[in-house]
Order: sequence, then structure tokens, then C-alpha cells
Amino acid sequence: MALPDQARAVVIGGGVAGGSIAYRLAELGWTDIVLVERNTVSSGTTWHAAGDVVIIRGSLELTQMMRDSVSLYTSASAETGQDIGLKHCGAMSLAQTEHRLTDYRRQAALFGSIGGEADVVPPEQVAQLNPFVRNDDILGALHVPEAYRVNPADVAQAVSKAARNRGVGVFENTRVTGIETQRAGHTRRVAAVQTDQGRIACETAVLAGGAWSRDIGRLAGVSVPLHAVEHSYLITNAIDGVDDRLPISRDPDAYIYSREEVGGFLIGFFEPDAKPLPKAQLPDDFSFASLPEDWDHLEPHVTNAINRYPVLETAGIKLLFTGPESFTPDGAFLMGPAPDVTGLYALTGMNSSGIGQSGGAAKALAEWIVGGEPTIDITAFDMRRFPRVFGNTAWLAERARELPSWLFDPNLPRREHKYARNLRLSAFHSRFEAAGARFGQAAGWERPNWFAPNGRDVDDPPTYKRPGWFDAVAEEHRAAREAVALFERTPMAKILVEGPDAEQLLQTACANDLSGPDGRLIYTAMLNSNGGFESDLTVTRLAGDRFLVITGANEGVRDYDHITRLAGDRKVSITDVTSAYAGLALTGPNARELLSRITENDLSDEAFPYLSAQEVWIGPGHAWALRVSYAGELGWELFVPTESAAAVYDAMVAEGEDLGLAHAGAYASNTLRMEKGFRAWGHDITPVETPLEAGLGFAVRFDKQVPFIGRDALLRQRDDGVRKRLVVFTMDETEHWPIVREPVRREGKVVGHLTSSGYGYSIGKMVSMGFVRNGGEPVEADFVHTGAWDIEIAGERVPAQASLTAPYDPRSLRMRG
Repeated sequence: MALPDQARAVVIGGGVAGGSIAYRLAELGWTDIVLVERNTVSSGTTWHAAGDVVIIRGSLELTQMMRDSVSLYTSASAETGQDIGLKHCGAMSLAQTEHRLTDYRRQAALFGSIGGEADVVPPEQVAQLNPFVRNDDILGALHVPEAYRVNPADVAQAVSKAARNRGVGVFENTRVTGIETQRAGHTRRVAAVQTDQGRIACETAVLAGGAWSRDIGRLAGVSVPLHAVEHSYLITNAIDGVDDRLPISRDPDAYIYSREEVGGFLIGFFEPDAKPLPKAQLPDDFSFASLPEDWDHLEPHVTNAINRYPVLETAGIKLLFTGPESFTPDGAFLMGPAPDVTGLYALTGMNSSGIGQSGGAAKALAEWIVGGEPTIDITAFDMRRFPRVFGNTAWLAERARELPSWLFDPNLPRREHKYARNLRLSAFHSRFEAAGARFGQAAGWERPNWFAPNGRDVDDPPTYKRPGWFDAVAEEHRAAREAVALFERTPMAKILVEGPDAEQLLQTACANDLSGPDGRLIYTAMLNSNGGFESDLTVTRLAGDRFLVITGANEGVRDYDHITRLAGDRKVSITDVTSAYAGLALTGPNARELLSRITENDLSDEAFPYLSAQEVWIGPGHAWALRVSYAGELGWELFVPTESAAAVYDAMVAEGEDLGLAHAGAYASNTLRMEKGFRAWGHDITPVETPLEAGLGFAVRFDKQVPFIGRDALLRQRDDGVRKRLVVFTMDETEHWPIVREPVRREGKVVGHLTSSGYGYSIGKMVSMGFVRNGGEPVEADFVHTGAWDIEIAGERVPAQASLTAPYDPRSLRMRG
């Protein structure tokens, strides 16, 4: 068959991901789909994968994707007659620590809440499930019957053949050499894919090139942040008693996994300090190939394997295989639209889990491409979560060293990456460091999580229990409620929208009414056509047709992309000015007094009311001051030109000591916002939740002159009744803290899951939020305020009180002054 010169969609990559997305698009009715593969199907990284598909995952969305993958692979096998080597073998994961055991109890609770079967079993049962596992040094294991093995190369063949049966053209030995784009309004759009066999005009292209996707993306000027890493496994000779009935077994505390392979064991390693692959070792023609063995690097991990499987001491090793696997900066795969290029999508960077995830992820992506909106919450995988700088090869190589082991580290709350830090530093960084800051990352920015008081060395290991920083954050929280606290706001994304059509563009994008005088600040949401959140943000009219959009650090790329796509041919300029302004938030009852000492501006309620903005002269510099608070107290957010930010900070600190000024970090910010019931993007609000469901209907103006995107969907929901609502829960502190995704029960029945949690220092209780449903009926206030509620935390069901209002200052009087 000749390569066509035109197609509706071109899929780049013939592994399981590429074949799956081609099939899924055809399944939804698309025709004229072309898949191009530089060598042959499965030749890149698919063919040497282990092929384990363990259904249980840390989120509902990933779990569903895993199930959808199995469904696709089995149906493709049946449809084409291609055997995929499917074996239903179950899986177990060992625990050497209490943290690990707690993690398993949390996973089992989540999985059980959606009908899955998972049990935390004692060491004796581990020996029954796999008698080759040493069990005298473990505390238990997570046993999951719903786990499978497949032959990855055969799966790729099955889905590509099934795609062919649905009309997809599959072209092997066809290398992509370019991606043409054309200017379309304020963005670009895909025009064609160039190959060494010819040019294919198209309006949609999908990057599914695995470890090579970064370079393919650069052909279109797009940052695809992933990096290849060496991944190794060994295969033993046959061992008496080893057969395919043994479960897939993992010892994540030793960074090893195993399964049966031809009567012996396959033992794989996800070791700390992994080896990133230089480009020279992964050329474009790398296919069905392996990398050089490195026994010295693997020796300690092989020793761990022998310790766990004593039979390996005498079993011969048939093969040590090392091949490339691609990893992303946060260990979650990349999917969805590429920033700045309409029609270009990605499904790549699968972090050594591509066989299990690709079939289901392809379903979600195909629905997104065809329908225009995601059908499930995919914010954790949206490739626009990363700033462009994350595509830097040197930075990626440094981060990649820890990414394989990240898969097996306990999923503890607030864990931070160790490698590739200090990429983006604010003007305050050295001053915060001197003040005792303990930093975390947000979109690559180093920002204070909390401050060690008076330079004390406070132990801060991630934990499911009360953390070591508890008392330090209590002091920060108390300062914000009773005196004044200073927070970093530099990482917040800042987008300047200006021009004759700026107001009309933003009115279309945003649900609230943005009309009004200069200096008006509006909290609003950008919605999709289904009424779900694209973002929540503030929009300030600086002057006339000049607007400042302030959004979360991790939303910056996504929101900028969303606004520019909507701009079309409007006369408007859209500029990301994030790095041009450093940001501080001054919060607490003494905030006005402190700020008045370093500014000549009138800060009274009459002159500077709540939800307004002014340019102020502050210290030796100037800033945009926004009277708004994420803590629920009197406060201002100050955005200062970067070059004068440090001097402004110094002036503020010098005047604040007698007013009780305290530095405060992201952890205190979270506890304060939880008490106020303030929502957080990516947790409490996502593209599949609406303002009416999230309790943010006050930020929607149905009657404004310019109809906004999502208006019709919200009107239908308002008329039909809201069948999912965000509820605030309070409960006594327990040994293990609630975090996210804990099952919520009403009268013993699971009705939802938590979306975020924190300790409420002002009320002395844990505070959580989560969406709940009432079967298929609307969720009314009576449903929330009656009945017995409980939250399942690591297997323990804890009584909770439910409310639709915040537990602290529910009328929001304090922040209004």
C-alpha cells in the first residue's frame, strides 16, 4: 500500500501506545487514520517490556485505565486471532516497613471501594502464595488477584492488526522527519507530517514515539519532557516448582520485581541512582536492540534479589537484558494536547508502565480528541502541566536518575524530588533560606514548604502520621490568624491580556462577569463546553483594556495555552509575565498596619476595598497590590518587578518584627485554606467537575452580556439537579492522617472519595473535602447534614461531620476587614 498524501490523523509510533490510540480513534468512528513506524511494530521499547498488568493503582482514573487496557487487548486478540500470552496470575507486593504496610492498606481501601479485591496478608500467607520468597524479614504483603501477564510484542501486533481491520493504514519503515505547522490566530496548528517516504497533510497528529518522542516533538517546536533510562532485568534457568501460576511479585523496598519466565524467574530492577541514556546510545535506528551489561551497577540490587529469592544462589542466569525506558519529570505519563500547537497530541512517556496503561489511556485520549473535552480527570497526565524549560536535556538527565526508583518508593504525602533542583529561584530565595525555609517545588520553582523556627533542625521525613514539622507549621498558621504572616507567591503564573478585544475574549473564557471599573478583581473560572473547570483564577482589570490573570504555578502553561487557543483572530496581546514579577502574600490582622508602614497609599477599607487592586509605592519600589486572601484573613498579594523585589522584602521584614511577622510556607497555606473550604485546582476542581458541583456557583454569572463557554451545560445541570457535590468534613485527629482519595461512606455505603486534606489548627481537627453522590439523585443539603458519615483511612473507618460550609469563619467576615 502506498503512503497516502493526506489523512485525518497521523499517529507517530508503532508500539502499544501508538497502536492503541489508532484503534481507539477508529473505534469512535474516525476514518483516514495513518500510523507510521520508523522500523517495525513494537521495535522500540515495547518488545522488551516485562508485560505485567497489575490493575490496582493509586487513583481511580489509573485503575480504570488499567481495566480498559485489558479489555482492549483481549478483544483485539479475539478479533485478530493474535495470541497475546495472557495469563491471569495475580500479584503481591511485599512490605518491609510500617510505612509500606500503611500504603497498602490505603490502596486496598481505595480499590475495595470500587469493587476491587485486595487484601493485606501476613508473612505466612506470602509463603503460600509464592514459596520461593523469603518472608522472615517482612511485615506482610498486598495481594491483588486482578493482575495479568501478557507478551508485549504480541499485544502490539494484536492492536495494530485490529486497527488495520478498522481501516487504519499502518506503515512500517517510515521515519518522521518533520512536522509542519501553520499560524492560526495566536497559536499554530498542525498542517502535515513529513516522512522519509513522503508528506502527509493532516490536521491531527499524535506523538506516541516512546523514548524518541522528545526529539519528534522538537520537530514541531514543542517541549516533550521525557528522558530514556537504562532498565535491566535478568532471566534465570528453569527452576523446579516455578510455573506460571506464581503471582507477579514485587519487593519495592528492595527495588525489585519478579515473575515466572519459561519455568524460571524474570527479576527486574527499579534502582535508585539509575543511569540516564545519552542521545548517542539511543540513535534513531535503535530497534530490537539491547544496551551493554553493567554488572557493577547492578551488583547490590542482584544481592537484594538473592536475599529475597534464596534459590537464585544456585540457579544459573540465562540472560541479563538492559534496554531503554522513558521517564517523565514526575513519574506520570504524558497525554493530551501539546501547548501552542492545535491538533498535536501526545500519548508517551509511560514510565515503564506502558503495557498496562496504554490501552486505557488511549481510550481517554481518543475520547478527548474526538469529543473536544476529557471524559475523566486526566490533570495528573496532561502534558501541559510542565513548563517549557523541563524539556532541557541536561536537566532531564539529572532528574531521570531517581525516576525508576520513584515508582517503587512509598507514595507518602508531600514527598519531594532530590535531583534536578534549584532550576527556578525567586528573588527571595536566599533570604528565605537564611530564615530557615525547607523548600519544595512547584512548576520547577523552589518555594518554601515550611520554616524551621530559629534555625532549629527539625526532622522532616514524609509520613502518613503527624509530621515532624507539625509544631513549626502551627506557629505559621497562628501568625496568619492572629498577627501577620508572609508567604511566597512568585511561582503563581501571571498572564497579561491586553488590547481592544481583551475584555470580550476573557468574558467568553470566564464564567464570572469581568466588566467594571479599573482596579476591579474578580475570582472566576474558565470552563469547558461540559461546564467543567479548565482553571480557577483571578482576573484584574489594571486599566482599560489591560487585564492581569493570576493562576496557580502548575496551571500556567495550561491556562496560557487555553486562552491563546480561544483568542482566534481577536485583536489582543497575550503575554506570560510570570518571571517578570516576584510575589509575596501578606496575611493576617496586622497586615494593614505593616503594609501602611512602607507605603504612602491609603489602605483603608474605603480606599482599598476587598477584591480590588492598585499600583502601590512600597518600600523603595512599587508593586501591583491585590486585596485578596487564600487564607481567609485580611491580606494583600503583592507582585513586584523582579529587580526590586529583594529590597521590598527587606523593607517589609524590617518593619514587621514588633507586629509578630512570621515567614510561612505552602504547608501553612494549605491548612489555612482547608479551614476556609477554599478549593485547590487539580484536587478539588478538575475538568470533570463544575462550579455548581464544587459549591462555586457564586463565581458564575448566567446573565452577563457575553455568553461564556460552558453556560448551556451549567444551565442544564442547574435545572436537572446537581448529582455530585463537594462536601467539607471534619474529624478528630487519628494516628494516620487523611490525605486524598480515602473512601467516604454515608450510612455504611461508599458515596465518594476525598480530594484534599489538612490539619485545622484553629479548630483542632482534621479538615478534608471530597465529592459525594446520592445514587442518581440530586445531592441536597439534607442529604449532607443528616446520616452517619465516616472516612476510611488505611483500613480504619473514622467518624466525620459533613457540611456544605467552611468550619472557620463561614461568612468570610475576617478577610473583608
